Amino acid sequence: MPSEDELARRRYDKLETLMRAPATRLVDGRLFVLDQREVPEEIERLAGDAAPEAVDQARKEALRPRLT
Repeated sequence: MPSEDELARRRYDKLETLMRAPATRLVDGRLFVLDQREVPEEIERLAGDAAPEAVDQARKEALRPRLT
């Protein structure tokens, strides 16, 4: 098992790599990274198929009366 120093170095190296990307922003202490890699066609299709259903479900839940 790697030592704590080794794990910290790996985390730092990964963070440094992310920060070098032009689409990385640090906002209010949180790191946002835009991943610009190509998405496999199957994943893109599945995400596209699921998106309308998720939006419809969210709208239904927002309009449903709440019991308090």
